[in-house]
Amino acid sequence: MSTTLGAIEYGTDVTISVEDVEHLNCYNLSLPVVGEQELVLDGHCLRSDRDNGLMLSPDDSQELTIGGDCRKVQVAITRTAMGQPGY
Repeated sequence: MSTTLGAIEYGTDVTISVEDVEHLNCYNLSLPVVGEQELVLDGHCLRSDRDNGLMLSPDDSQELTIGGDCRKVQVAITRTAMGQPGY
């Protein structure tokens, strides 16, 4: 079982698209400290900032747009640690 904690800052606008969810093996908790990010999931747009984080499932296709000024804490939690079998 493993959980990883890190800080992420790109310094430019970035969009990350995940379509092949079959190979993802962890949940991600994305907590902006500064700036904003936006998640498009099943046609819904969710904004995230220092007051609202995001929990991303490894089972969903998603598109995450991160503002260039966004600095965030990212926590990756494996399926095993969450009590789910992997693929």
